[in-house]
Amino acid sequence: MTVLLDVLIVEDNEDDALLLLRELKKGNFQPRSERVESRPEMLSALTRKKWDIIIADYSMPNFGAVEALNLLQEEGLEIPFFIVSGTIGEDVAAAAMRGGAKDYLMKGNLTRLIPAIEREIQEKQMQRIQKMESLGALAGGVAHDFNNLLSAILGRAVIALDKLPLGHAARRDIELMIEHTERAADLANQMLAYSGKGGFEIQPMDLNALLHGNMPLLQAGIAKNVLVMMQLADYLPDVAADPGQLREVITQVVLNAAEAIGPRNGQIEIRTRLADDYELTLAEWPEEKWTRSGNYILLEIADNGSGIDNENLAKIFDPFFTTKELGRGLGLAAVQGIMRGHRAGMEVLSEPGLGTTFRFFMPACQMAERPAAPVVMAAPAGHKVLVIDDEQPIRDLVEDVLMMFDVPVLTASSGPKGIELYTQNRQDVGLIILDLSMPGMNGEDTCRALRELNEDVAIIISSGYHKDDVAERFSGLRPSGFLQKPYNPRQLVDEVKQRLDAAVPV
Repeated sequence: MTVLLDVLIVEDNEDDALLLLRELKKGNFQPRSERVESRPEMLSALTRKKWDIIIADYSMPNFGAVEALNLLQEEGLEIPFFIVSGTIGEDVAAAAMRGGAKDYLMKGNLTRLIPAIEREIQEKQMQRIQKMESLGALAGGVAHDFNNLLSAILGRAVIALDKLPLGHAARRDIELMIEHTERAADLANQMLAYSGKGGFEIQPMDLNALLHGNMPLLQAGIAKNVLVMMQLADYLPDVAADPGQLREVITQVVLNAAEAIGPRNGQIEIRTRLADDYELTLAEWPEEKWTRSGNYILLEIADNGSGIDNENLAKIFDPFFTTKELGRGLGLAAVQGIMRGHRAGMEVLSEPGLGTTFRFFMPACQMAERPAAPVVMAAPAGHKVLVIDDEQPIRDLVEDVLMMFDVPVLTASSGPKGIELYTQNRQDVGLIILDLSMPGMNGEDTCRALRELNEDVAIIISSGYHKDDVAERFSGLRPSGFLQKPYNPRQLVDEVKQRLDAAVPV
């Protein structure tokens, strides 16, 4: 399998440059190269294109490897830089390495070139993966805490609205408060999407059919000066994807493409086909050890807009990064998270002034098995509800809501306190509402301990994370249900009604 490699060669001898290219081809690379001999030529090449590596001759009359390396550093670019020479002493080579070169090689012995490049590629991939994981963990944690806060705000607003008579002057204000809180919850869900922890209902789906069905909405959502065209390959296998999430990806990328085109006439082209094997090696994948076996469908969205320069291309997936006055929130960061959640690869190609192409490598069916849905147990005999949550506003909200319907409530601020309360009130407790993420003894460990006390007690898991993650973590502990924070008090009452033995009047 060959790997595409964009190589900038600083060399005044064309034969020596060809020798380097032959060596790269022997190492299963498919080099796309440009040869430069001077500072202006190199500066122009760095501006026009994003290079994977630079190979420079140490000894050139006016512009050698040292000058080329200095220029690279002046431009603030981090591109692996290799030095080759016909004759170079150890002291000179060591000085070059201290100056920022990755390796030095003799022109007569290039055997170390391929292993050195492979190491750099692997290191760069690992850095990208670690950055994605770090930002994803941060976004997921913020979303969880955000959803906790929103639960209390939304719940109190709904309670206040229910207490006001129809026609009261304050009702509209509270309705707006609820509306904006729900919009804030949507932002939290975007954060979960970026973290790869959003909810995905993976199923076999016809990608071409989804694109055809979404076409009128795409064209209607952008300016009339931009034409959306499709080139879709026939007889493609289904992809394993969440249709709603994939629509979000396509819509987000098309909207960004239309904005890049601006007021002038332009076009966006959406293409599908089977991916070639070598293309899979170019994409960024969600895990370094992810095995890219089997067939993949390539979805390309290309525009002829303004393009993206190298500096901004490296930042487009950072949360909230934008070059526009009016950004789109998490935007492309959420796109990256959705692809990660689908275990799909992606690649972005862009040339300033020419346009940008997003490439998504979607796994074709065979379908991966999904986690089993939580088991719904029979209604228990008790009547009281035990709430175990480390957040005081959440405990107070649940207690106030359920007490409005004459449901007695016990509350505990931690796993150990909840277990103690349940032990003391075992005959009276018919339902437990358990927070997933608590300091010390977390929800999973608490649930396990409660199951040891009573394997049939009904337990509803409550979390700011998505139910799919809960299903995976609790699949052996048989949760009875799930409440996604932030939830409306009416959702809480409905869920509790289903679990309790005695009907709760509404």
